[in-house]
Amino acid sequence: TYKDFEYIVIDGGSNDGSVDVIKEYADRIDYWVSEPDKGIYNAMNKGIDVAKGEYCIFMNSGDRFFNNSTIENSFNLFDNNDIIVGNTLLSNGRVKSANKKLTLKSLYETMLAHQSSFIRLSLLKKYHYDESLKIVSDWKFFLQTIILDNCTYKSIDELVSVYDLNGFSAVNGDILYKEKKIVLLELVPERIVIDIENEINGSTWDDKLFIGLR
Repeated sequence: TYKDFEYIVIDGGSNDGSVDVIKEYADRIDYWVSEPDKGIYNAMNKGIDVAKGEYCIFMNSGDRFFNNSTIENSFNLFDNNDIIVGNTLLSNGRVKSANKKLTLKSLYETMLAHQSSFIRLSLLKKYHYDESLKIVSDWKFFLQTIILDNCTYKSIDELVSVYDLNGFSAVNGDILYKEKKIVLLELVPERIVIDIENEINGSTWDDKLFIGLR
């Protein structure tokens, strides 16, 4: 129902008929490309580079908006914040609610679904996603912007997306934990991480326990 948006499709050179579908709806698409890429975040960065709007939201293959009025309903709640995150309906029927408030501890414990996150485009163009990471580059982006740069964040009580639990990040938990460790060592002093771990589960830094999407 919302009309003021651009629709960008980045396809990684699919040979499963995806391009035929894209061409069928080309008159509704502002920009599309089908070519080999270097992974999920490389594709997302390609979309960022050509985007012109004020905010971006990313849907991966298999994910979708909750309904046809999702963007309109959400937009009315933005209040000019930098990052707005709504609720996510998982494909198993469970609802993952957006964090009401985000601290380093709460972000450490969870993953924000980028499928339910409206992000100011200028921030994405400033940072881009770290293409050396396979799963947690969006988590790293939220750590950099919301926690370290103190960008404004708002959670909204609105179902934004339906998330496919068969996606890459959902079925590769081991990689997720390892990459969280890499990011934390890069951006956060170790003494702070030790305190957070001790508060959460009594572990030490040596235990290397990282909590992802449950």
